[in-house]
Amino acid sequence: MDLVGKPTGEATAMTERTSEQASESQEKSAARPPKEAQAKSGEESAVETTGRSRGARQDFTVGSIPNGLPAGVQQVVVSMGMLTLTSIVNRFGSAVMAAFGVGGRLDQFAFMPAMSVGLSVTALVGQNLGAGLHERVKETVKWAAYLTVGITSVVSLVVLVMPGVLISIFNSEPGVLIEGAAYLRIVGSAYVPYALMFMLSGVLRGAGDTVPSMFISLVTLWLVRIPVAAYLSGLMGSRGIWLAIAISPVIGASLNYAYFRSGRWKNKTVVSSRSVPQPSTEAES
Repeated sequence: MDLVGKPTGEATAMTERTSEQASESQEKSAARPPKEAQAKSGEESAVETTGRSRGARQDFTVGSIPNGLPAGVQQVVVSMGMLTLTSIVNRFGSAVMAAFGVGGRLDQFAFMPAMSVGLSVTALVGQNLGAGLHERVKETVKWAAYLTVGITSVVSLVVLVMPGVLISIFNSEPGVLIEGAAYLRIVGSAYVPYALMFMLSGVLRGAGDTVPSMFISLVTLWLVRIPVAAYLSGLMGSRGIWLAIAISPVIGASLNYAYFRSGRWKNKTVVSSRSVPQPSTEAES
């Protein structure tokens, strides 16, 4: 028995257990990284993620330039084409010019549904292509075409049935009514191709493939509408200009559809998958 009255064997066993517990505690402490190391590891992971995110933003910015530039050029081409066409219309007097202005205002109202569908298609196509869901893109385009044709057909029917009534809302002069009604009867028959052209252009914009849309605009305006308008106006007067305006969207919609059917727009990407930050597996573990 020791000095405190306990057997010597029991004291020895307690000492051994205490030593074993201390050894285990030291091993666990050694296995667990210190707080400074954990914080440093977390900072390194955050820096790495931030670097990947910054790389993705830079890649997106650089990649959007060659896609946004053709779209800007396309707007310039359209504006210059309208100025040239207006100069041709001006040759036929104030009544024809007024009818052209009123008809253009009504055209804008008629195309608003198609333009809205085109903007929606742009967003949906870009999202689904980014996710690799090509079949969903086809479904989106199909139903967008149905919606566009359905709404625009109703608008076109109204325009063709009562063109004089619509023109009289803005101008009631007899000469303007006659020219405006002729404009709506001819151009209104091409509203559906116009609408489809807007919708298909939205598909190409969503895919980031804006160069074909730029060239199609060049063709429809400067190789079809303006030359045909200049030629037919000498043969048919103002009716030749309205006919040229109606022919150009048919060509434009056909070219857009042909390119859409080729499937080349599916291969366009703005951001490389290598630049997209991936979730860290270290945080999950």
